[in-house]
Amino acid sequence: MRYLMYILLALGVFEVVSNAWHLGRGSVGRIGKSAKRQHGEIPGSLPDVHFFVKAIVMFAFGLLFLAAAGCFLLYDGGCGPFITAVVVSFAAYGLAQALVYRHTPSAWMSAVVYALPAVAYFILAG
Repeated sequence: MRYLMYILLALGVFEVVSNAWHLGRGSVGRIGKSAKRQHGEIPGSLPDVHFFVKAIVMFAFGLLFLAAAGCFLLYDGGCGPFITAVVVSFAAYGLAQALVYRHTPSAWMSAVVYALPAVAYFILAG
């Protein structure tokens, strides 16, 4: 279980740093253009505002992953409901994104990737 928390910690750091990089670009248009490079699972033909929102959502998930990992590490695993909520919310976001952009195969592949932390959590917590 501890390995999963290190994975969540790494995922949180990655999401916060990479999306903070995009969000630091200034305007919605510049942020959207910057985020398009990373978030290729949604169609590149969409307006920049979609990528701006995606960067904000992924930044927020990064913070949640950091909080979940920190909670587990500080309270020695006493944060099960919070961790469950975080990984299930991430998987639900991936599914919702795949349903919205259903004609994009990479959106469905991303949904599988977004579900992996939840699957790993339930297997290890089992």
